[in-house]
Order: sequence, then C-alpha cells, then structure tokens
Amino acid sequence: MNNAIVRTANVTRVNASNTNGIIKRKITPPELMTLNEVVKFYGVSLWFWRTQVWRGNISFIKKSRTIYLHKPDILAFIERNKEKLPTM
Repeated sequence: MNNAIVRTANVTRVNASNTNGIIKRKITPPELMTLNEVVKFYGVSLWFWRTQVWRGNISFIKKSRTIYLHKPDILAFIERNKEKLPTM
C-alpha cells in the first residue's frame, strides 16, 4: 500500500501499511485562551497563571468574570522568564 497523508481540517491521517490507520491530531492553541486552557497547553498550575495576572506580569482580557490570555503575550512571558545556567 502507498504511504499517503490525507489532511482534513485539523486531523492528519496517515495511510500506510505499518500505521494501521492511526489518526494523528495536531493541536494548536487558539489566539485567546482562558486560564484553564493555558494550563492544559503550557502546563504549570492554574494558581501560577492567576498570580502572574494579578501581579501584572502578563497582559489579559477580562470579559464578565472570565480572564483570557493572548497567545503572543504568553509566549513573550515565557521568553522573558527563561533562565540560563552560567557557563564555566
């Protein structure tokens, strides 16, 4: 059987004899995410992200009682807070 990749929406299905028709999903985070979604995609606890919002370390959008974080702001926050080990 030919190895062929069929793409539909956000699902990639690999048709090959050795994959047994396994469906692989590529999940990308949306542009605006609630705090719970941020926890699922980027890890760390819900309280960590809440604390960052309250301290003003990351920008947010608030609609009603729901707090949303913008994907570029999350990535910029991660870049700003990366630590490097000192070289010897």
